Amino acid sequence: GVEDQGQYEQFLAQMAQPAPTERQDVKGLMSGLTYAGEQLGQTIPETGAVIAATGAGTLLGSPALGLTAGALTAAPTIFGGNIQRQEEEVKAGRKDNVDITAALIATVGQATIESIADKFLVLGFLKPGQKLFSRTVGGLAEGAALEAPTEVAQQIIERAQAGLPLDDDAAMQEYIDSAIAGGIVGSSIRGPTAMLGIGAGAPATTAPTQTEEE
Repeated sequence: GVEDQGQYEQFLAQMAQPAPTERQDVKGLMSGLTYAGEQLGQTIPETGAVIAATGAGTLLGSPALGLTAGALTAAPTIFGGNIQRQEEEVKAGRKDNVDITAALIATVGQATIESIADKFLVLGFLKPGQKLFSRTVGGLAEGAALEAPTEVAQQIIERAQAGLPLDDDAAMQEYIDSAIAGGIVGSSIRGPTAMLGIGAGAPATTAPTQTEEE
């Protein structure tokens, strides 16, 4: 009856997932942490899989094999995202049909970028400092500096393959969102690995002088 229908709708409302936190929703520390947590939750599983595939391929074969394995791991999700973006444009009447070839070509570029960037997220590209604090801060900066432009580049390619403008206001907002999300994810990965001395080698130590030995 009506009462049962009302209870059912109430149940569905309770089970519904809350809308994801947008950048514009961040008003303070707690909302900022929620936003960061959601970005990590969405990205870390995929990024972790790419890093694992790249590492396994490198250990079992060569760096080239590792990068190929990482790219192949990233490709299905990226390709699906490209197709979905095109489908949205077709549904909105801004595009005639889905161009699978364009999506595939874009995926090759995006997946390659992803694989290379994720390798550096672990290994880093700067000489680590001697102190734990300097290593950690340097790693946080490295990760953000690497992953932010990576995400923006991938977003540009995604928009291009879907036939969307690359320099309008909507594009700029997407690039900003991508850069922020990339910075959060990149620093969250490279910060801890740099702190542990992973990748770029253990912090350099100064050999004791003759006076110090005496």
